[in-house]
Amino acid sequence: MIKISLIYKYIVIVFCIVLIGECAIAQSENTVYISEFLASNKKSIVDEDGESSDWIEIYNPTKEIVNLSGWALSDDSVNLQKWIFPNIEIASNDFLIVFASLKDQSVAGSELHTSFRLESAGEYLALVDKNGEVVSDYKPEFEKQYQDISYGIIQNKDTTELISSTTTGKLLLPTNAEWNQIELTWTGNSSQEPFDDSSWKLAYPAVGYDTRNAVSNINLALGKPSSQSSELNNGAFPAS
Repeated sequence: MIKISLIYKYIVIVFCIVLIGECAIAQSENTVYISEFLASNKKSIVDEDGESSDWIEIYNPTKEIVNLSGWALSDDSVNLQKWIFPNIEIASNDFLIVFASLKDQSVAGSELHTSFRLESAGEYLALVDKNGEVVSDYKPEFEKQYQDISYGIIQNKDTTELISSTTTGKLLLPTNAEWNQIELTWTGNSSQEPFDDSSWKLAYPAVGYDTRNAVSNINLALGKPSSQSSELNNGAFPAS
């Protein structure tokens, strides 16, 4: 990877920015599932005792109210009925928080607490229906978790694409004399707008090398085959 300071010295590039919005649902809408959890809670939500217990969030994406009586949460793939939900309902498109605190509270209308804590180093976690079927789980175990950073499944995703794989741009490899003349005038100084880049070369991302050539990568700086951009040669592009 080329250091940022060297990018400004050796390559000056201007791209037209295109904003594209995208929404996606990354989970089946057929059943209640574990949507999110926090396995190392220090400054997040607190329980009724004022303690920062770990927590598990359950989400009902269906169009129906779901009664969770007899359902279970477990961190043990051998003992799937480790903690049982009381007679409690979760509305359509609603969320339910269960604290993973070891306090073992399972009373309808009260704050819910499992009989186990979550292991921040990673462990198995499952939601099991009343028939003993696993409907949502992280297996063989969720990855290492970090303090006050929750982990879960994407529900609604908005993507803003700034530069696509087909976005064109302009590229200039200035000589020292050209650099001293241009300096940072290309960055948008109001007195320099509109900036004249008509003499610059047409370029495609990624700058340094790209794969638009089906045979080999092409080094945009040298117009020669290239395997990668690198910090070799004081930031200059490799010739091959």
